[in-house]
Amino acid sequence: ESCLANVHIIVPFDRARVRVSFGDGDGDDYINKTFDVVYRVAPPILKDWKKYFVEKLREASSDERNISEKDVEDTSDMFDLLYARANVLPRVIIGFINDLSTMHNVLGTDIPLKHIALYLLAWRSSKTEGGRSFEDQILNGDFIKDTYVRTMYLDSQEAQRCMTAIVYQVSLEKGGDILLL
Repeated sequence: ESCLANVHIIVPFDRARVRVSFGDGDGDDYINKTFDVVYRVAPPILKDWKKYFVEKLREASSDERNISEKDVEDTSDMFDLLYARANVLPRVIIGFINDLSTMHNVLGTDIPLKHIALYLLAWRSSKTEGGRSFEDQILNGDFIKDTYVRTMYLDSQEAQRCMTAIVYQVSLEKGGDILLL
């Protein structure tokens, strides 16, 4: 036992989930009885999340394709309008950019990055409305409720072709053909 005198074990846990697991106040009792000392770690905060976003987007796209300044600006603006909150966590930005890069690789470069970003951001915040699937909402063009975003990014035939191509994972040309059906 003397060899373990200087051993300390750190156990990360989520107090809220422990409370839910034990119900009514028993969660706090369990934590207090189990652990001698409980440290609280503050969540990470990004003071300048846009700079971090742009840096990570450029890092993700540095391999084989170049992303224009306009693509970077449009994508970060969309993220800001549709997703960003007061304290954007780094893992949220990285997760979004990973999804964006993956879809961009799968779909190819003929679909503008801003449309892929718009699809992903809408998908992350989507809800089934009136029994209609998210894909139905996209194909009807009513998946974005924000008037500014609709005007800036969706009020064109190209945007609808892009959204259709993304939903069906086909080329941009075939996305236009599907719209005509």
